[in-house]
Amino acid sequence: MYGLAGACRYAWNHFVGKLRDEYALYGHCRFGFVDISRQFTLLRRHCDQWLQYYSCNIVRYSLKPIDIQYRKFFNHANEELPKFKAKWRDTPSFPIVIGQTARLDGQWLHIQKIGYVRLTGTNPYPDGIAKSGTVREENGKWYAYVVYAVEAGAGVDSNEAVGVDRNVGQIALSDGTIYRAPNTAKKERRRKRYQRMMARRRKPVRKRDIEASGRYLKARRLAGRTSQKIRQVNDNWIHQVSRKIAERYSVLYLEDLKIRNMTRSASGTLEQPGSGVRRKSGLNRAILKTGWYKLELALAYKTTVHKVAPHYTSQRCNCCGTTDKRNRRTQSEFRCVGCGHLDHADVNAAKNILALGIGESLNGRGERQSHSLKRQKELDGTPELVLRS
Repeated sequence: MYGLAGACRYAWNHFVGKLRDEYALYGHCRFGFVDISRQFTLLRRHCDQWLQYYSCNIVRYSLKPIDIQYRKFFNHANEELPKFKAKWRDTPSFPIVIGQTARLDGQWLHIQKIGYVRLTGTNPYPDGIAKSGTVREENGKWYAYVVYAVEAGAGVDSNEAVGVDRNVGQIALSDGTIYRAPNTAKKERRRKRYQRMMARRRKPVRKRDIEASGRYLKARRLAGRTSQKIRQVNDNWIHQVSRKIAERYSVLYLEDLKIRNMTRSASGTLEQPGSGVRRKSGLNRAILKTGWYKLELALAYKTTVHKVAPHYTSQRCNCCGTTDKRNRRTQSEFRCVGCGHLDHADVNAAKNILALGIGESLNGRGERQSHSLKRQKELDGTPELVLRS
């Protein structure tokens, strides 16, 4: 499998370099998937015949994202040209197409020119149709991520909407429900111990051509597996929470947060060094650990998601509309200085997000004027196929 992944990486770098050279010379180029496939056949037959030891369809199909990325770059100014893949940085992987380059036989996955690979675990979609997937190496083990086409469910038979407030370590809904992130402090301490082991042992130096010691590679493998377990625990929690929310509500409202800007480093520069760098870095890690953007992506394909402006949602009282920074006494306590309303701070923010989303307005006496929320669409009874992995 390492050889097949290396062949995919070699072909990718070859055609990315050719695309960049033609674009730098002419300003544009014809680089569709059909043209890439034709050129790859010639490359495989005449120039680099060692590629014939690996599946032609798998390596050719791995070049399809070049065409997709180049079209995005050509049509949108904020996109970039396809980048090169490095052996020491990128994870070894290759794509598969069920029925063409691979097939599933129960617990066995057959890959062209590789053979049968036994799968562990159970199939989450026994009635689904396997379409495609990716085989990837992670910390010395190979994983097959298969995408199934399953029949879409009937959806939520409700017109209710909910506001969702994302905070550090927890998710709050406007109905008062709070989902707290799993505690991975023990695994994080273990990962730090392995990282200290890596720092004490001989590391590889590329310029001096010094190889890493076996003890260093062992510590790096242990640290990588611990990081993988932490990521799997957090991803499982995100999918469980998003499924529970999507089963109860048909429309969700989230804050339009600029997560990349919020998690930017505060170290500054040598001329203007930042302040509170250690405290800000801890906050950044906590935000990324909670998985705000992953939760948004998980909810986006399970239900309807709308975004609202996040300004002052945590300082505004949901009852009287008073906006004051003194309303939020602590991280969890909200007490309005105007009307004395007491509530959980995140739940109050989620209610404000819901009010902004469905167009609720507050009059001077604190009485709400609610607007009914119509259902987005009605199912016509035709089964719809959606892709899930």
